[in-house]
Amino acid sequence: MLLESFWEELGKLDQEPTTGNGLLVTTNPKDLSTNQAHTQGCVLLNLKGDPLLFPEVVIPENKKKYYKTIEALFDNYNPNEEGQELITTEEKIEMKRFLDTIMETKVMQTTFRSLLQWKWITSEKVEDFKHLLHQIWFAMQGRKSKSSFEHIFIGEYSDEIGNVEKAKGLHYWYKYYWHDKSAGINTSKVRWNNRYPNFITLGYTANEGEAESYKPKGSFLLGCSPEYMIAVGTVLFLGTTQGHTQNEDFVLPYGGKNYKWKYICSTFSNYKLIVTMYPDGNAK
Repeated sequence: MLLESFWEELGKLDQEPTTGNGLLVTTNPKDLSTNQAHTQGCVLLNLKGDPLLFPEVVIPENKKKYYKTIEALFDNYNPNEEGQELITTEEKIEMKRFLDTIMETKVMQTTFRSLLQWKWITSEKVEDFKHLLHQIWFAMQGRKSKSSFEHIFIGEYSDEIGNVEKAKGLHYWYKYYWHDKSAGINTSKVRWNNRYPNFITLGYTANEGEAESYKPKGSFLLGCSPEYMIAVGTVLFLGTTQGHTQNEDFVLPYGGKNYKWKYICSTFSNYKLIVTMYPDGNAK
């Protein structure tokens, strides 16, 4: 499978109603009661952003474990960029459970087979691939105590602006939903086009315990599963570090539409890692 065909297949697999874990997106509460919403799952979007940007998220029973395993990781990190991370035994178990769970999905199985076909990886052992995933996403070498997973999926803050800290990262919609529901986020500047329902930009101020963090503009690929983000980042990381693809902006198909993405991989203390990765706009 060629890389271009792989991206097309990956988006389709994630949005497959019964076996994919990508969810529909709607602004109409009535859509939550449809058979399609109950089969595939659905994200209700409130364009006012108040009191919640996502008032309701419907996840079918057979898909809940994939979101629960990443949910378990959300409170494992110190949001202060200057703070040190202490990884407990329980947190290591949660990381392993997350990787074990997403490897059950067609998205990750297709990614694994394609990387072998392209010879971007050599071991046919799934356990070796999961170890590689752990190194790419959870290793903390080279950038203080922060991993690529923490920046992209969780987010952090630093550099005080007045009495508010500057928010960084947090490029995954479900973490935003979880944080908004549990701690409260003041959402602003929402921009969404129903012709491109899976993309949104917004600004926000988030409660970070004793601190508040502010981000003037962020963006999400709405409804995508955690394994979709992991698959995209993994393929781009291996492609750029091995010289198969360029470290630059790119376009990915999802839900029948094309979206622009930003991706940056760099080297810190001789250790290569994903600096950031996020959707950046609609594409024709």
